[in-house]
Amino acid sequence: MDNKLAGALGLCRRAGHLIAGFDAVKEWIKGERAVLVLLAHDLSEKTEKEIRFCARSMAKPPLLLPCSMQELSAVIGMKKPVGVIAVDDNGLATAICKHIPAELKEDDAL
Repeated sequence: MDNKLAGALGLCRRAGHLIAGFDAVKEWIKGERAVLVLLAHDLSEKTEKEIRFCARSMAKPPLLLPCSMQELSAVIGMKKPVGVIAVDDNGLATAICKHIPAELKEDDAL
């Protein structure tokens, strides 16, 4: 994972604008709090499908991150593997998106 992307995710977590885990993210989506949903590239197909279905009303579809669940967990300071995270701040979401490779954003737009 790019150092700038890792830094943006860490900053978001420390600022209290990031939530991790399937159930927590799902609640943020339902409560229309989530601005950006991010998925680890090794997330199970079933979990990814469920999150994408839940997030279908969001302006931006969930994006894949160029990292595994283990790497994502380490970046945001969690001990257990995490495959789904959400951000609730537009400015931080924009900063994070700037550091996600373009080919991943294009794949998710389909």
